[in-house]
Amino acid sequence: MDKTLRSSLANGVLARYFIVGACAAAVDIGVFLLLATLAGVGYLWAATISFVLGTLVNYWLSIAYAFRNANKYSRHVEIVFIYLVSGIGLGLHQAILFGLVAKAGMALLPAKLGATGVVFIWNYWSRKQFIFAKPGAARA
Repeated sequence: MDKTLRSSLANGVLARYFIVGACAAAVDIGVFLLLATLAGVGYLWAATISFVLGTLVNYWLSIAYAFRNANKYSRHVEIVFIYLVSGIGLGLHQAILFGLVAKAGMALLPAKLGATGVVFIWNYWSRKQFIFAKPGAARA
């Protein structure tokens, strides 16, 4: 097993991030469904808006709960990095969502759940490795 994954499991970071991710996903998916199904916003725009709000929830919960005492950068720099990493996640999310809905004909909710699951893995890995890694920590 990868040393970083073992460390994350041993100190509970992965479990805490899973809870953080679930809360952020609930905001993301809830706002997405409200915008795409009730407000009539196009699904890619709805996904962008909901993703940005979910990212904000994820950031605040990550620093308060998942990656406690892992402040490597100033808060402003940290937020910039979060949104850079999340921008990559958003691109990945949108590509998967578009492929599943427009190309594969999947319904919105299962497509959104699939895209969210893939991006969850990207978000955890990138935050753990680049943003919230303790100074001098080994990186995979």
